[in-house]
Amino acid sequence: MSSGDKLFGRLLNRHPPPPPEPSSARSVPGVGLQMRLDAEGRVIHLTGPLRHGLAQQQPAAQAPLLVDFLMPHSCLAIAGTPADWQGQSLDLDFCSLSGQPLHLRGWVQPLADTWLLQLLDIGDLLHERRQARKREHCQLLATQIGEQLRLCSLSRLPEVLVEQLQQLAQQFQIPCLAVTLLDDQEEGWQIHQHYAASDAPQLWQNGQRLGTGLDSLNGSAPQHLTHGEHPRLHSIFGNTEGFAVPYHDAQGVVAWLLCGFYPVQQRAPDVGERDWLLLAAAFAGPLLERLREHQHHLQLEQLESLQALLGTGWLEIFSDSAEVQLASSLANALNLTSPRIPLHDWLEQFHPADREALRSRLQDLQDDGTPLSLCMRLHHPETPTWYRLQGQAMGVGKDRRLVGFMLDISDIKNQQQGAAAAQSAKMATLGEMATGLAHEINQPLNVMHIAIVSVLQRLSNGEVQVDDLTDKLNRIDAQVQRAARVVDHMRVFGRRSEIELHPFNPVDAIEGTLSLLTEGMQGKGVELRVSETGFEVQVRGCVDQLEQVLINLMVNARDAVLSKREADPDFKPWISVHTERDEHFVRLCVEDNGGGIDPQLLERIFEPFFTTKPVGVGTGLGLSVSYGIVENMGGTLRASNSAEGARFCIELPIVVEAGITR
Repeated sequence: MSSGDKLFGRLLNRHPPPPPEPSSARSVPGVGLQMRLDAEGRVIHLTGPLRHGLAQQQPAAQAPLLVDFLMPHSCLAIAGTPADWQGQSLDLDFCSLSGQPLHLRGWVQPLADTWLLQLLDIGDLLHERRQARKREHCQLLATQIGEQLRLCSLSRLPEVLVEQLQQLAQQFQIPCLAVTLLDDQEEGWQIHQHYAASDAPQLWQNGQRLGTGLDSLNGSAPQHLTHGEHPRLHSIFGNTEGFAVPYHDAQGVVAWLLCGFYPVQQRAPDVGERDWLLLAAAFAGPLLERLREHQHHLQLEQLESLQALLGTGWLEIFSDSAEVQLASSLANALNLTSPRIPLHDWLEQFHPADREALRSRLQDLQDDGTPLSLCMRLHHPETPTWYRLQGQAMGVGKDRRLVGFMLDISDIKNQQQGAAAAQSAKMATLGEMATGLAHEINQPLNVMHIAIVSVLQRLSNGEVQVDDLTDKLNRIDAQVQRAARVVDHMRVFGRRSEIELHPFNPVDAIEGTLSLLTEGMQGKGVELRVSETGFEVQVRGCVDQLEQVLINLMVNARDAVLSKREADPDFKPWISVHTERDEHFVRLCVEDNGGGIDPQLLERIFEPFFTTKPVGVGTGLGLSVSYGIVENMGGTLRASNSAEGARFCIELPIVVEAGITR
């Protein structure tokens, strides 16, 4: 007997044990816990390493009963005497020094005139069994959560998500529970949905932004957060214990399951890390799938809306099958029999000169994700048809998609070409006005030359007077300013017109036109009859464009009256410019006495490149461009014959709210 056994025997007030049994007695193993019991179930001797973990018994006159070592719930398993327990497997929970039950399993066998209770530690076995059951329970719970989130409608998704959070919180006694996702800009985290027990503080709110603090955590395993650790997360968890479980996919960590006011090691000691990761995936996986699906549908709806508004359609390129899926309306616009066609057939729709550039940019989009943006012409249409083609790569990995948009920009292209034609016509008008403009500049130069010669003569004769010299210098300065105004107005008139329309007074356009043409007209003997405007109105457009129209009309009138004078030297040519208005419109009329226009040609004079002038004289664009300018301002340009010649009338709507209309 060891010294420890002797000491333990004295504490139990027992006599020394009897001498060893003969060799024929059964051997006692030295593992687990062995208890020698008398016929009444009293413990008369303890051996084995587990005896040191048993709770200490109070000294007593008699040896303690076996039930004195057991937890209360195990006492029912040993009713009666040791003889009654023989042949039974006994699972007993003993009181231990650590306060936690000591789980042992054993059996009773006779030993001489006593009984031997042989016990082995099954705590690890029970712990593994509990973990297995808990894991099975977590798997079942995760499956149920995932199914509920996947099968519900999108409209009920928030409600179902709250129900599943509540179920998990009640299962594991979690006061506050939340699913956290990246915000719309993917710059930080925010609470997507949360649940709080009725007796728990309000820790989070839906949509609450949490910043980037969660990025400091290890995203590969659940994180137990105690007070004092991770200072950046103190405000998120209310400066108390918390628990954070990550969820990651091909894009990295994309969600967290947060448990607030939750000492996980005490509340759920048997739930392992894998179980928590499984539960987080049950929430985040289906939720992200549904949200991404919803986002995809929204994008398709936006594309469909744009398609309906703009008359265009979306497209999607499938690299693996080398096919293109087009919106139905787009396929119809391209005269295709099916909305899904081979990529090669789609490329054949475009003009050969543009096709290679498109093929190259498509390859860049597929290989590097370089955004696609091109203006393309169709190959076979009777009228030029232009499309703006844009595309981009969305998503990564297996979710990567190549989507794009085709926008019919034929009107824009035609407008740009019309603007170019208008500018060409404007410059042609300046060319036709070159003679008159040269006269406008040459006239002040002659005046200045005469004044300077006069001053020099007086200086040489010594007859200079201050008043006379001052008068001559003032005349020279006035002529310099006159020439500068002509040149400046030519520069303004020659520049490209603004596309945006603004309110302005049409009288300004008349004054600008007369400043360029008056001297030239009068120098050629053409009388200008300009009536004074007795009212002030505002119209919407570009003043220099209206000026261009008036110049075109007056130059045409000048050519007509001068041509008539060549045939009749006694003819007195004149051109009239007058204005009139009513409640809604203002009219600017240019009339001449050049004999008028052949009635058979009146309907064609506004056609592009149509002209009645000799070959090589004029471009045939002046009246066509003028018609387009007036129409763009919301007005009309009409031509008719009066008693003595042609009459062109510009009618423009008055903008009442933009200015004075009196």
